[in-house]
Amino acid sequence: MIQMNNPTLSDLLNIALGGIVKQSLLEVLGDTGLLAPTSNAEERYFDVSQAAKFLKIPKSTLYSYTSGRLIPHYKRGKRLVFKQSDLEQWLTDSKKKTISEIEAEVYSSRSKKGGKK
Repeated sequence: MIQMNNPTLSDLLNIALGGIVKQSLLEVLGDTGLLAPTSNAEERYFDVSQAAKFLKIPKSTLYSYTSGRLIPHYKRGKRLVFKQSDLEQWLTDSKKKTISEIEAEVYSSRSKKGGKK
């Protein structure tokens, strides 16, 4: 714990370096497009390369998804654009349920219908 009324050199270095590291990380993440928007009003859009990097898939797979209309995207002329919030929602929606989740739904629906005891 840092004693602010009598800080040691180590305390001061931790404070100074912590701020420098944090600022550097924010700059790097902001430049790479990996930093989430700071407010809801500021929506982030990706081109094909950025979207593929965000999703961690090859660009060829992303093109395949768009041609099959499997992933949300916008097309302006020949340019494909992806909204970060749409991609995040798409990832969430494509979540596969675990066996435990499926069993819980089955038991829940049986108890609601007054199934056999």
